[in-house]
Amino acid sequence: RFAEQQFMKSIHAEEAWDVTRGDSTVLIGISDAGMRTTHEDLVNSIAYNTKEIPNNKIDDDNNGYVDDYKGYNISFIADKTSEDSVFHPQENHGTKASGLVAATSNNGKGISGVAGKCRLVPIKTVPNNLRDVIYGYESLLYAVARGCKVVNCSWGNERQTYNVVEQSIVDYAISKDVALVVSAGNYGGINPCFPASYSGVLSVGETNPDGFLVGSSNYGSQCLITAPGEGALTTDHFSDDSYSGFAGTSSASPIVAGVVGLVRSKFPTLTAMQALEQVRVSSDDISSKNVNYQKLIPGFVNAKNAVTRKPFSTPAIRVLSYSMQKNSVKVTRAHVGDTVQLFLKAKNYLGKGTEMRFALSVGYSDISNVLEIIDSVVTIPAIQTNEEFVIAPFKVLVQSASTKRMVLRVDITGKGDPNEN
Repeated sequence: RFAEQQFMKSIHAEEAWDVTRGDSTVLIGISDAGMRTTHEDLVNSIAYNTKEIPNNKIDDDNNGYVDDYKGYNISFIADKTSEDSVFHPQENHGTKASGLVAATSNNGKGISGVAGKCRLVPIKTVPNNLRDVIYGYESLLYAVARGCKVVNCSWGNERQTYNVVEQSIVDYAISKDVALVVSAGNYGGINPCFPASYSGVLSVGETNPDGFLVGSSNYGSQCLITAPGEGALTTDHFSDDSYSGFAGTSSASPIVAGVVGLVRSKFPTLTAMQALEQVRVSSDDISSKNVNYQKLIPGFVNAKNAVTRKPFSTPAIRVLSYSMQKNSVKVTRAHVGDTVQLFLKAKNYLGKGTEMRFALSVGYSDISNVLEIIDSVVTIPAIQTNEEFVIAPFKVLVQSASTKRMVLRVDITGKGDPNEN
């Protein structure tokens, strides 16, 4: 049923597969409600832990998890099931995400997953009596122990604030070379959603196959790339040969996770963050299609570009944090009439850049009468690979009070080196 997977054409998957079909040593964790491991299009895509003897109640591979042969069920005690019983009797969310990532290709059945020969590690985070993710961050710890190179997290929460423990778990996973791909959220706005708003993840918004943002998708600073999740055909968990549509940023995220799997197969020396940035900077500009979100929408994932673009031919810069000064004194809040200097701490993950220009602007018209950018451009002669640096100073005047969330945009231009690989 590959012809029904319209999103594959949109992301140029077949052209990417001409370059790489993925690698079975690249393990992609599915942090979700679980998986129907007997499904005809998934049973041969699972990374079975052959170092573990199933159901003997011994941690044979000494990774800290007993009997994790088919994956791991973090809620096995509550479920009163075995540690690798990753099937949820009611919730099909995880099985759907799994099919988009790595349903078996060329088997004469069902669909194809984006990541080709990459292998799936199901991680069940939802107890059988619930429908919501309970053990999401615990799943990242298991993904590290299992050796996953990518983890897809099609879950999130807008009803919380920043949590330093959760961020530390994200940081730990990244430090162990795990690339985290997460859904941006389905609240249709710019308010923070977690883990999408945590530093170091690649957060994914949803479009239709033609690249138009879906109304329910989050956007703005917590959305770093988009993918055509709307109506994507995928595996279903109600029988071993069932398929159905999927939507939401939960559907967009595994499509991008599959592309990250292809990148980690093609460029195995890239770190987790470099692989995520390779996918992000290889995306297509869709701002002209989304005129209401032109300064708030990121690029549209392009699998072909991600596996053919030379990673170190250009920089890939992320803003890590910001700070403000008034009259050379650091402040945490600006008031009406204040002129403050804005300092952005950033990091370049990929190639060296020269003649770099950073232009600051307001993200949307609703705050154009609140903030006036006085000094909007900063130039830096050269930025090295893996360099952390400060973009400053921008100068901003606070014209009026507002309770709205402020979103600013930085457009980055400069020169890379096309001779660098």
